[in-house]
Amino acid sequence: FSTESASSSVVLMIAGMLVFIVSYTYSIAAMTHAVSMILLGEPAGIGKAYERMRGQAVTVFLVGLLNALGVMFGLILLVIPGLIFSVRWAVGIPTAVLENIGPVEGLRRSWHLTAGFGGTIFLMFLLQGVVSFVFSLLLQTPFTLLATFGAASGESSHVWMALAQI
Repeated sequence: FSTESASSSVVLMIAGMLVFIVSYTYSIAAMTHAVSMILLGEPAGIGKAYERMRGQAVTVFLVGLLNALGVMFGLILLVIPGLIFSVRWAVGIPTAVLENIGPVEGLRRSWHLTAGFGGTIFLMFLLQGVVSFVFSLLLQTPFTLLATFGAASGESSHVWMALAQI
């Protein structure tokens, strides 16, 4: 493993994390606006939801970045602090977007709003993880089996393995 390939791997990993943070946080912000519009009886749509985000993109990104860094730092400390940060900052993006406040204030407000609901939020995160895991197993298993049996019979299994990873 060369130093050059290791450094390019790190750059790609960081770029991938940034793309994930941007897409994840922006989709949460847009979904928050869409739900808000529906609850207020306004016509809602994907375009309108993203249009409402205009001027909030930097705040949304910074809330997501600070949240990710805080949770990573907490996980490095001993796992439990990372879980606490994750639970208590769970509504940081919706809070910052709906109340039109900055990223640090959004996380502070999230900490305040989630007080007393940590167990419930943690269980919701756990349930989401279990459901995601089960669905991924249900979707990947048939393609993995086809790839395995295909390889055993001498057929090329690359297509089935690629489909299992989607």
